[in-house]
Amino acid sequence: MATYFFNVLSSDIHTVDEARKNDSYTQGHDVEIGERDGYQYKTQTSRSVRDCNIAIGVLGGVVVFTVSSMGTADIGADPCQLVLGHVEDLEDALPGSN
Repeated sequence: MATYFFNVLSSDIHTVDEARKNDSYTQGHDVEIGERDGYQYKTQTSRSVRDCNIAIGVLGGVVVFTVSSMGTADIGADPCQLVLGHVEDLEDALPGSN
């Protein structure tokens, strides 16, 4: 069983393009969720945090979904597969795309 944190943050002042241009993000690539523009990336918060993030463009801003774990224990699953599954499950609940 995977043990992890799942967070959803929204912003009306940031964009998916800002995530694409952030040099501190690693392993970034474009994704499409339904017909929405998105960007998947990892951060380098610390050596003890494993994470994967997907920023999705919505009308007037961005929503960022994050799966993260802390510590040295394996979470039992790929964080990027986990966050992608959550995003796909919640995509219909997001505001209109930009």
